[in-house]
Amino acid sequence: MPVGAEMLSYRKERFNFQFRQFRKQWKIYYHSAYGKAGFYILVAFALITILTPVIQFHNANTFFAPQEDAYVASLELNAHVINNPGWNISEYPPAASALSTSGSYVVYVGTPHGQVYGVGLGGAGGPYPGRLISMLNLSLPPGASMYAPLVFPLNNYQRFVSSGFNSVSFDNYIAVVTTNGILHIGRVAWSGSNIPGSGKPFLVNNGTYLTNSTVVLPPVSNAQPTTYGLPPWVPFDSQNAVPLGFSNGQLYLVVLKNGSYYVNAYNDYPLSPSWSYRLNGSSVPSLPCLMGNYYENPNQAMLLIEQGSNVTSINPYSGKVFWSIDTNITLNTRVGVYIPYGYQLGFNSYNKVYVASGNNVYSILASNGTVQKIFTAPGSVTGISSSSALAEPNPQYFAVQTNDALYLMNGMAGYSPFPKPVALPAGPFGSYTFSPIFNGNTRNFVAGTNLGNFIAILPSANKVTVKWHVDYSLISKGAGISSPVLLINSESGAQSFAFLTSSGYLAVYSTSGHDTNPFAPTLHSPSGNVYLLGTNTEGQDVWSQLIASFAPAWEVGIGVALVTIAISVVVAMIVGYLGGFVGSIFETFSLVIFLIPFIALLIVIASILNPSLEGAILVLSAVAWPFTTFTLIGLVRSIKSHSFIEAAKVSGARSMQILRRHMLSNMTPLLAYLTAVNIGGAVAAISTLQFLGVVSLTTVTWGSMLQPILNNFYFAAIAPWWILPPSIALTMFIFAFVFVSRGMDEVVNPRLRRR
Repeated sequence: MPVGAEMLSYRKERFNFQFRQFRKQWKIYYHSAYGKAGFYILVAFALITILTPVIQFHNANTFFAPQEDAYVASLELNAHVINNPGWNISEYPPAASALSTSGSYVVYVGTPHGQVYGVGLGGAGGPYPGRLISMLNLSLPPGASMYAPLVFPLNNYQRFVSSGFNSVSFDNYIAVVTTNGILHIGRVAWSGSNIPGSGKPFLVNNGTYLTNSTVVLPPVSNAQPTTYGLPPWVPFDSQNAVPLGFSNGQLYLVVLKNGSYYVNAYNDYPLSPSWSYRLNGSSVPSLPCLMGNYYENPNQAMLLIEQGSNVTSINPYSGKVFWSIDTNITLNTRVGVYIPYGYQLGFNSYNKVYVASGNNVYSILASNGTVQKIFTAPGSVTGISSSSALAEPNPQYFAVQTNDALYLMNGMAGYSPFPKPVALPAGPFGSYTFSPIFNGNTRNFVAGTNLGNFIAILPSANKVTVKWHVDYSLISKGAGISSPVLLINSESGAQSFAFLTSSGYLAVYSTSGHDTNPFAPTLHSPSGNVYLLGTNTEGQDVWSQLIASFAPAWEVGIGVALVTIAISVVVAMIVGYLGGFVGSIFETFSLVIFLIPFIALLIVIASILNPSLEGAILVLSAVAWPFTTFTLIGLVRSIKSHSFIEAAKVSGARSMQILRRHMLSNMTPLLAYLTAVNIGGAVAAISTLQFLGVVSLTTVTWGSMLQPILNNFYFAAIAPWWILPPSIALTMFIFAFVFVSRGMDEVVNPRLRRR
């Protein structure tokens, strides 16, 4: 047989022998409960590492939760008002009116059954936050119901006259109307010397009037609630102010009588009819909207109302029609007429109002009714809003809302749309059925859903920043809410928004957000991102960091183990087999390194070098090899004393052949055991260095994830979703190799095997 064939047969036989030995050793290893547990844990860790590109949602180093996810408006009040409301809460928004920059002391809530409650907001001397105060309880006949209350300010004419026309004082008034035609108005007085915000509020009855008709919409006042501070031209609570050049307070109702719809006006005090206008259409009109309730010349004000395709402008004091136009489009009366706040303060020829129809938004020139289409949205329009438009021909920013997006336009540039709409979080957050609120102080648009999810959007220079969000449905467990109202909160002196929930709670939130990092795990964030394990204090995704740490753990563990084993094998063979002067030098040097405390030496070297990941592997290897070396030196000396080594020498084998064929082959089981020990130790060491902040790698590890807890152990209590996963992963990874080493120990040491 040729020599080549003999060599091939020899190698094949040798491979078969080694394979049989491996199977025998594997059976011994797998019989070990520790070894089996370690093996399966490592298989799971290996699978996670392989699948990292698929299951890691974000870049572990560069991704930070966007502001709409990380910033949340503060809950200022969550007061239980009503037990089991049982009616369509969206039609019963709360009401508030600010008499001064100190804000509203009370938010008022009404029910269909005729009750009106005041809910305290706090503030010096006023009702404490959440205090429930009964303000009104009407006795209604069967089948009748009351609409949501209207709260509005009026000048007090009596105090105005008694002061010699030198001062003006304001009072809040509450108006309610029932479906069977009862109109009731009362002045809000205070038990603390009648000073607003002092003591307890109660209603002084101003009057009740029977309209003898069916009322189809809530009341509207010519002195609307305001959150910007009161202008000087607030109407008076008396017709006696009219001869002096001032306007008197009025209420406007849409009623159904004899099959026709009417707009009726009533004087506030004394409560009496003023005028009536019959609408021509047969469909239910929109809620009337008054423009110019703060005009110096009341005759320039107008009351606007939609019905079908018609828009009518009426003088609110005389009932005379300014103009009535047929737009030839079916108007969305639920959105109604929208008027920017600035157009309420002064009459200008460019003043406009805005209406919606399907996917389109139109502007109507208030002076003559000229209609112009300004925007077409991809979906049906559900709301309109704009910036204040103070001394501007157009609002600086104009917002059109659909079910899933907010479209922003630059009104100063002819309603030029922003490059990209703002996607609104939908799905489990509910539907965007309310027109966005514009916060004049922060210049944010606040869009909200019928379940209580709100998102604040700040436009600037054709750029959009999402400032904060809040999901009230997490508190109310999906309960619906009323449309939100903006108010000045007397407790904080800043703007807030309030809404009533179908579970009977009044909720008040600030209009500014605060950082909530770390925040809890969520599958539904406003930005659409998924945070299976929440975030840390920096807003980084904990899940992505956890998954990204698997690969570096393997890399460090295997890298350190291989380098350590390589150094240890070389030094052990020099010391244990060759010996002599060179061997003594290596043994002495190894002993010096071994006697220096491991952690102290590691921290010193790492602090000086501040290595990269590859450098960290070399640093760990440089301080870890002495322990492995001394373990192997003893083994090498033991093997050297065996007779087969002497036989090999006699047969003429060279030292390198003996070391490779006899020494190394007999060391293999122990080397496998020491490799497993070194991998676990290396991962523990690099995690310790990062936990202590000694090494700041650009690569995320479980140790770096845990580093913030070193300075604040409170994180373990407030954010366990952040602290526990890397702790568990690190522990399991180290224990896996401890178990593996224990199983290998049973292979190497027969005395440990189970009988």
